[in-house]
Order: sequence, then structure tokens, then C-alpha cells
Amino acid sequence: MTKEFVNPSEDLLDPKNDIAFKAMLTSNNEASQKALRHIISDFTGLKIEEVRVAENEPQCGSIDEKHVRLDVSCIFNGKEIAEVEMTMDANEDEFARIEYYLAKLYSSAKTTGIKKYRDHPEAYQISIVGNRIINKENQDPVSFYEICDLKTHKPINGKMHIIVAELKKLKAENIEQMTTAEKWAAFFKWFTDKNKTEKLNKLIETEEGLQMATSALRYASRDEITRRTIIKRDMARRDLNNMIAVAKEEGEARGEARGVVREKGEIALKSLSEGLEPSLISKLTNLSIEEIEALKSQI
Repeated sequence: MTKEFVNPSEDLLDPKNDIAFKAMLTSNNEASQKALRHIISDFTGLKIEEVRVAENEPQCGSIDEKHVRLDVSCIFNGKEIAEVEMTMDANEDEFARIEYYLAKLYSSAKTTGIKKYRDHPEAYQISIVGNRIINKENQDPVSFYEICDLKTHKPINGKMHIIVAELKKLKAENIEQMTTAEKWAAFFKWFTDKNKTEKLNKLIETEEGLQMATSALRYASRDEITRRTIIKRDMARRDLNNMIAVAKEEGEARGEARGVVREKGEIALKSLSEGLEPSLISKLTNLSIEEIEALKSQI
């Protein structure tokens, strides 16, 4: 196998971009297929004999980028299911969202011929979170969750698994001390940091999966459809953020205006109750005589 390295002068896509992430793991080439097998194996700790992508979304070159969140759903070892996602817009409800989609993933498994609940295929939700720390109680960069007895911490069935890699928690610089899952986290965190290129290449050299991911990302970076789709997604996000900012600004302006009108109305009511003439109140508040006369019914 030819060893893969990152050249700082290369114009490679950022694997933290969810479109590039999906292209890296689902493209029709050997490197992409091996990278997908490795990332699932390295995060779950399972030996993966084979894996295939479940086409539950349009390909990244043909979607409406304004609305679709890109995940990689797949079936491995014949029946187990996994979903791998890159998230750069996580919020305080991220765990609730992950739990919800894991439940849907688990219930979506094919159960033909399965008669006992205990034989239901296992489901793995693997989320790589790049923009924030979502579990401040646990300092590990990669965390594992199951439904368990709160006292003994023993899983009640062990069929539903959540694995979260939080890139902002990754502090370790010593590659030799990293777990394989932590190496994936470092790969994503360091990839676009030009100051980390030398360390990144040392990291890539240690794991076949990272070499396959680098090769697959290189393929994706040469694909013009993928690049145009990323530009479209970026434009859509900028447009959406702009719309939200403008709406918020206009809402605040309307709120201020309503506040001023309310304050003038209160002054006018008080003035009327104290017997001031509407013409004088109009001069004080800039309200029209008609508006002031209409307030008399509230006294």
C-alpha cells in the first residue's frame, strides 16, 4: 500500500465539512470503502467483515443543500446498522437529537426472520462534534453511552450505542498515547491546521484507516461536483444566517417602536385623567388628536 501524506500546498477539502465528510466515506472507490470500514471498526471496537452504505439520502451532488443534513448510514457484518455524522453546528440539544435519531435508526433495522427481541440488530450512532463541547462532565474526547441501570451501570440490553467524539476536548499531543478513535478525532481537528501538518502526517502513518481516509479525501477534492455542492451549501448557510440576522434586527426595531408607542400612550392616558387638553397632550407626545380621543374610552 502506498503511504499517504498531506502536502501543505495541496488544495484538499476540509473533512469537517459534512459534504466532504460524506464524499470521503461513500464515494465509489476502494479507499473510500476501506475508510468507512475502518472508521466504524475503530470507533466501535468491532471487527468489520464488510460494510455497505444504505442509500437513504440523495448523493451529495444532487441535493437541495439548504435543508438536508448529511449523515452516512450503513449496514455492516450483514445486519448491524450504524450512522456516522460530522456535526459543526451542534447546540445545547445535541444529545436529545442524537438520542432521537438513534431510536429511529434502531427501529429501522430489518428484522425479517427475527423472532426474539434479544436478537434484534445492534445500532450505533457515531457523532463527531467539532464546534462545541456537549458533555462538560466527561473530559474524554471520545465518550460511549448505552441505556443502563443507573446504580450498577450495567446495560439493560446493550443493543443501542452512542459514540461521541468531541474535537474541542482533544488536548493530547502524544500520538503514541492516543486510542485509535482519538487518532480519528485528531485527524479531523488537525487536518486544516498548517502548523500541524508534520504531526498530522506522523499520525496518518500510524493507521491504515487514516491513510485510506486521506486517499479518499484526495479523490473527493478533485471532484468538481463535490466542490460546487460545498460552495452552494456555504452560500445557502450564509443566506440563511443573513435572513435570521436581518429578521432579528427588524424585530428588535419593531419592538423598540412598539415600546415608544406604548410609552406615549401611557403618558397620554395619564394626562387625560389629569384633565389636560388633547391639543396639549398631542404636542407633548406627537400623537394625533384622533389617537388621543380614542384613548378616552380607557379612562
